[in-house]
Amino acid sequence: MIKSPVKRGSFLVLGSNRYEDTSALVTLASQEGIFSVLAKRVYQPKSNLKPLLIFGNYVDLEYRYQEKISIASSLSVLYDASFLSSDYSKAMFLLFLQELSNTLFRYGDSYPLDEIVKILKALETEDTLSLCLLSLGVFLRHLGLEYTVDSCALCHRKDHIVSFSEEEGGFLCEDCAKKRDAMKTSEMELHVLRYAFMEVNEKNVKRIVPRSEGRKILTLLTQKLERSFDLTPFKTFSLLYQSLL
Repeated sequence: MIKSPVKRGSFLVLGSNRYEDTSALVTLASQEGIFSVLAKRVYQPKSNLKPLLIFGNYVDLEYRYQEKISIASSLSVLYDASFLSSDYSKAMFLLFLQELSNTLFRYGDSYPLDEIVKILKALETEDTLSLCLLSLGVFLRHLGLEYTVDSCALCHRKDHIVSFSEEEGGFLCEDCAKKRDAMKTSEMELHVLRYAFMEVNEKNVKRIVPRSEGRKILTLLTQKLERSFDLTPFKTFSLLYQSLL
């Protein structure tokens, strides 16, 4: 039998499920989308594929398509996320991010790989709550659910922004807020909401949002995802929220 050619690419590990006694089916994200590989004998002590069992690891992977499934053959670790679990709030963020990824994305779906990898790398030293907000902004933007936060959602005016409206899909200026009888939103909450949709770059991952307003916007954006896809509440959100108090 002629073997299929070896393929190679960079992937983010999104999760794994045990397969038979010593193997695992591993879900990976790439620029091209979500797919799975079989990591044979990964649970054996000397397996070189063990990094595929750790969510958040970013790996350079070689694999081969065989018998209707892709089979992992070798890898090198580009980013090791295992140490993040030693901090409780960061560990809760990893669990939340994993649940979001596996709930919102299916086989073949494109995934915002570059931005999420940047956030995971920043998690080592930067503020967890702020990076949670950036992650939610990335997913909402990628899924076409971004709020209008650079101008009024109705008249597109950029100044005198005083309110936020879920119904209107973003910020409201003073005039539009009066027409809609919308209550004013605190200036700090508007700043935090704007931050959530900022570009993921070296400068923005170092920003630190205020705790109270940050948790409030974190809840708002999480509920936005739940409502948009008619999901039950994310199981890991309450654990994450408590860890950020």
